Amino acid sequence: STKSMGHRSRGMRKEPTLSAVMRDIIKKEGFGQLWSGTWASLVLVSNPAIQFFLYEQLKIYLVSSRFKRRRETGALGLLSLSAVEAFVVGAVAKGVATIITYPLQLAQVLLRLQKNQDANGIEGNSGSNSRGYTGTLDCIIQLSRNGGLQNLFSGMSAKLLQTVLTAAFTFLTYEQIVAAVQRTYMSLVFQR
Repeated sequence: STKSMGHRSRGMRKEPTLSAVMRDIIKKEGFGQLWSGTWASLVLVSNPAIQFFLYEQLKIYLVSSRFKRRRETGALGLLSLSAVEAFVVGAVAKGVATIITYPLQLAQVLLRLQKNQDANGIEGNSGSNSRGYTGTLDCIIQLSRNGGLQNLFSGMSAKLLQTVLTAAFTFLTYEQIVAAVQRTYMSLVFQR
């Protein structure tokens, strides 16, 4: 009934608008906090850029090598990666991209953890940090000072396992689809 719906809507808490949240952040923390963490997120965009760049470069190398061999022998055929090649090249590309960007990913996770602990009033010790991180760069510097490179890459094996396998299967599937489309196209062209 309309009456009960009206009663329910009066009891519900209205969510703040984006502009209200932005004004609140500016008032409490300053204008700069609106962009806090943005540079780290922008740098992390490089992970897939590195991954796809490496994948394409390795693919070009393998396919062009195969083309040169086929041209020398007079063999014809499609020039694409095999399933195993796509899997390995995809895994290598994602592994390198993850290794390059992992310290930044770790810093973001530790900063989120610290923020959650602060919000919940929990005394925490993120890594070996006793005073709290002031930002991404400070977090990376503290991690490095307190444990060297090993500390910057702690926990990376689990991340590599997850992301490398996902990327390897993604590229394997992608190359299989590309090869099927190429075969279909070639069969249609040669039927004419």
